Amino acid sequence: MNKLVIMFLLFTFAFKANAQDDLKCKKFHTGKFKVEGDENTIIIRNRNYQIEENNNVKIKDKINWLDECTYQLITKKVVKDNEGIMENDILTFQIIETGEDFYIVKITSDRRDFSVEAKVIMLK
Repeated sequence: MNKLVIMFLLFTFAFKANAQDDLKCKKFHTGKFKVEGDENTIIIRNRNYQIEENNNVKIKDKINWLDECTYQLITKKVVKDNEGIMENDILTFQIIETGEDFYIVKITSDRRDFSVEAKVIMLK
């Protein structure tokens, strides 16, 4: 019985690792992006920070990568805000699908009860 449990756990971990490898999330860790359906939003991300700007918001977030395909953004500076964003807000992003120049992400919040998916397109 113990061998069966160990084999199941090994298979589960191997499958999860392989699924993340198949997603190829690493190429989206840095770059310039836009959100599909919101042509005014531009995202510029380096290894440590992300700046997001549109007509209503300009914020600087600290990036904390939890694994290859999951990251958190912690709001560090709100330059312009008409949407109620506060410093130290934490959003968690889980990349659930990738393509050649895009990814689909599921977004959740530490303070608000919501979950939303978005398609993010890489510009450079």
